[in-house]
Amino acid sequence: MNYERFERLREGVIEAGQVLRGERKPSREFTYQIEVSQRGKGAQPEWAICVTSDEDALIPLKLYRIKYSKTGYVSVVDEEGEKLCPASWFVPARLAPEVRQQVAALAS
Repeated sequence: MNYERFERLREGVIEAGQVLRGERKPSREFTYQIEVSQRGKGAQPEWAICVTSDEDALIPLKLYRIKYSKTGYVSVVDEEGEKLCPASWFVPARLAPEVRQQVAALAS
């Protein structure tokens, strides 16, 4: 990694910390729409990143294994057990097959 790219990454990490602490507004925001109708009941578990801080039991930016339902909620297993959360709290994570295998092995 060259120096310029490293500095841009460093600045982004510093900004992220300031945003999480409420010291400043983010310089950019993204909105993701999740098509709940594409997810069926009993669908296979998928990996997703938590993008909310509304619930004390969930950790923002953590990778969770979730199951979608037709109700707009997802089933999540966290440190405190299984719970239902709004699907909007998560962004699906597309993992490479070898990464998916390693993460699944760690999770079991």
